[in-house]
Amino acid sequence: MAINILIGIGGTGAKIVESALYLLAAGVGPDDTVHVGLIDQDNSNGNVERTETLLNLICEIQKELANGQNRLDWVNAREAERTALFSIRLRKLFHDKDKAHWRPAPENLPDLRAILQRDDAPEGQKALFDLLFRPVGAAEHEKEQDLNLAEGYRGRAHVGSAALLSALHHDSPDFLKAMTELLKNGSTAGNEVRIMLVGSLFGGTGAAGFPTIARSLHNMRQPDNDHDIRGEKVHIGGVLMLPYFGFRDPAAKENVITTSQLLPQARVAVNYYNRLLEQEVVFDHLYISGWDEMTNLNYHEPGRKEQCNPALLPELLAALAVKDFFVAPKITAKPRP
Repeated sequence: MAINILIGIGGTGAKIVESALYLLAAGVGPDDTVHVGLIDQDNSNGNVERTETLLNLICEIQKELANGQNRLDWVNAREAERTALFSIRLRKLFHDKDKAHWRPAPENLPDLRAILQRDDAPEGQKALFDLLFRPVGAAEHEKEQDLNLAEGYRGRAHVGSAALLSALHHDSPDFLKAMTELLKNGSTAGNEVRIMLVGSLFGGTGAAGFPTIARSLHNMRQPDNDHDIRGEKVHIGGVLMLPYFGFRDPAAKENVITTSQLLPQARVAVNYYNRLLEQEVVFDHLYISGWDEMTNLNYHEPGRKEQCNPALLPELLAALAVKDFFVAPKITAKPRP
């Protein structure tokens, strides 16, 4: 038996999870339950909302089928008589709260300055904080310390990484609590735990959250961990998306990433992952995908409900990588390009 965990980070991560949910609902994937989670600072991101709505619908259908209304035969001894439709059980990552979405920074901490409590820090720490992040008073399109995070990290991965670390270990521990429970209970029972993270190399939440969360989970499986987790039973996979779509530039200067910045930002990220993998094997399998010619969506929305992009083929390819990781007969620490 295996414990399978699929986590979409940011808007692109949510769209990959959406494609994976269609595959899983059709019975394409592992035999065991898949726990599904979504991570995004933008609480009303359209991509995240659509994926969560789909997950809720599938879970409700499976619940109805399991409560005596099952007219689908999943267990017939004759293979030709059984169906794979809805046969893969899905659970929300935070099943005790019946939700899948985790918002790192709570509503009462609107920006990085508040999250890291800059105003209450000693003078030396204030000076370092001001050196690392543009202070209050910067132009709107250059804001960092007082960037409103209600719509995500706006392509500022370094801002997002700092905010995420604080959320993981101090402000909003729900995510690590849920993961610790799954890793501990699964591994100590002798089960294999497979965690698949999906997101983008570009943008904000995915670029910030993917390496930050992966390293936090990797630390949890180390021999000296404090949670009695059997690290040899825990495997971490990842799907990283290179830029595969573009969008219209905003009409005015806004604190958002533009299409022309996607490839340079992705190049920096690729160099970072190359150094990371040379230093420590955070991922047992790492898949990287993209598209030779980016699809132009011809509109621009920085966040909220309006950021609801159409499904694109590269996301289905990424979802197939998720399936590959979950059904592989054996996981060995070998990154895959």
